[in-house]
Amino acid sequence: MKDVADLISAIASLLWPVLAIFIVFRLRHQLPNLLPRLRKASIAGQTFELDPEVRDLERRVAELSSEPVPEPPGKMVPTESADPTADVVDRLLALAATDKKVSIIAIGVEVERAIRNLAAQLGVENPYSAPLRNVLDQLIRRGSLPESARSSLDVFWQVRNRVVHAGPEPLGEADLTTIIDIGISLLRVVASVPHETYRVVDQVPVYRDPGATTPFTGITGIILEVAAPSGVKVEHRIYPTTRKYAKGALVGWAWNLSTVFEQAWYRETAGTVVQAWTSAGEFVGPLLN
Repeated sequence: MKDVADLISAIASLLWPVLAIFIVFRLRHQLPNLLPRLRKASIAGQTFELDPEVRDLERRVAELSSEPVPEPPGKMVPTESADPTADVVDRLLALAATDKKVSIIAIGVEVERAIRNLAAQLGVENPYSAPLRNVLDQLIRRGSLPESARSSLDVFWQVRNRVVHAGPEPLGEADLTTIIDIGISLLRVVASVPHETYRVVDQVPVYRDPGATTPFTGITGIILEVAAPSGVKVEHRIYPTTRKYAKGALVGWAWNLSTVFEQAWYRETAGTVVQAWTSAGEFVGPLLN
């Protein structure tokens, strides 16, 4: 029996190279199209590193993640804080456990949302209505994101589109998992850009005189809680606006400077009348998505 087993083993070892040659011969016309679709394969002891598009995306995002994050003037030393994307990432990973393709589509949505919200908070014009590429270009020109962010996002969208519009040779499970990891890294890069945040505290009546007897009509004072990138320094500021905002809402930074309001006063919670501003344009910050 041992001799038979040895013979079978010997024949098998001889047949593998023959089988590999046969497969290559039969698929010789398809190999140029098949090889780029795979990530890694091993035939007759030879290992192939494949799917260059996914590898290219992985490389670009790794380079983007290693670049120093631009810091705003006067930025305080940041303290350790929770990952601002933690809840979103947990939801995306839970989705990936049930459907990787849907998770990749959702990651694309969250990356775009993060870019547009960042633009809104930095005062980029039309952050939610302008094409995403235009918004991204403005962030790069401002120095808020490095130049490499453009190419990294371009490749991510290309790979995402391959997932959405799956052809006859869709990406494998290993590639989908890699794309999910890369997409989440990209999301974290965008979310890590330091910037002030603006939260609505209240909207209050404003007056034309220090005695608070003559109110302005058609405008209120919006009190914003302004938090520094570090989260350590938090202050309240008041600006004129004709818009209505909900308490606690996160807003972007935008102004209508064609309308300028003269000096005004308001009553603090304790009842003390203080000056709101000497002269100010209208605050029109958009609600963050």
